[in-house]
Amino acid sequence: MMTVDLFHTLQHTWQSLCTCYDVSAELAPVGTLFARTNVSTPDEAAQTVLVNMLSEVMESIGRFSPWYKRPASAFGIVLEHRCAMGRPEWVLTSEAIHTHAKLLDRLTAAIEQNVGVILATRFVDDLDRQREPFGPCQTACCQCTPPRTILVHNTVIADAEIICNACQQPFTLVGDPDHKRF
Repeated sequence: MMTVDLFHTLQHTWQSLCTCYDVSAELAPVGTLFARTNVSTPDEAAQTVLVNMLSEVMESIGRFSPWYKRPASAFGIVLEHRCAMGRPEWVLTSEAIHTHAKLLDRLTAAIEQNVGVILATRFVDDLDRQREPFGPCQTACCQCTPPRTILVHNTVIADAEIICNACQQPFTLVGDPDHKRF
């Protein structure tokens, strides 16, 4: 069995869609493409990736394009309730599944053979998102001459005391009139 390169397949699929809808745009990040996918079912994941790509295509349609005011259904996606209590999701129409069958087959094979890469990418994306709430760093210095300076996230300041290994004194925030130590 020949190995299918995931990123090449994603790029090929994206270029095919861009050509079909006369769009010139960069491929969205992998995290965006694989949002709401379940890689344990590669055929459904491929359809979700295609829905995400078509959504990106729709956002990239130029004002003077004949596709500009067309509804999502013209692109082959519709809002559907999958279960009675769940919220609606965008899914491919049966016509779109037929129209894009070759692209879906390639995507399915690429997803099936690259589950580890997809899961690793999601993991790294999740780590990046978790870091964002920490906000900007603040500068702190110790009592050494000249003082050593470090950058510290606000959450670390609230939860820990950081001691300089040279002067054995706690770092304090630069510009803090109370010389708050942590």
